[in-house]
Amino acid sequence: MSPAARAIFNEVLNKRQLTLEDVTGRSHLDFKVLARIEIANRLRNELKYSYTKIGQLLNRDHTTIIFYCGRNKQKPACLRRIDEYERICKKSPQ
Repeated sequence: MSPAARAIFNEVLNKRQLTLEDVTGRSHLDFKVLARIEIANRLRNELKYSYTKIGQLLNRDHTTIIFYCGRNKQKPACLRRIDEYERICKKSPQ
C-alpha cells in the first residue's frame, strides 16, 4: 500500500474509530460499509486507483467497488436507509 493510500485509510479509520480489520472484514454493518465506501471513493478520486486495486486493498471484488463508487444507478442499502432517515427527520416537527 502506498503512503498516500495508507494516509487515506488512517484518516477514515481514525475519524470513524474503526480498525483495518473492520473495513477489510466480512461485516455488513452500516457504519463499516460507510467507511469502506468513503475509502473506496477517496482512493478512486484522489489517487486514481483502479477498481481492482481498491478491491484488493479492501478485500472486496472489483464489482463491489464499482457499486461503492456509484457507477450504477442504485445506492448501497445503507445509504438509502440514511437518505430515508434524513427525509423523515425533515418532515417531523421540531
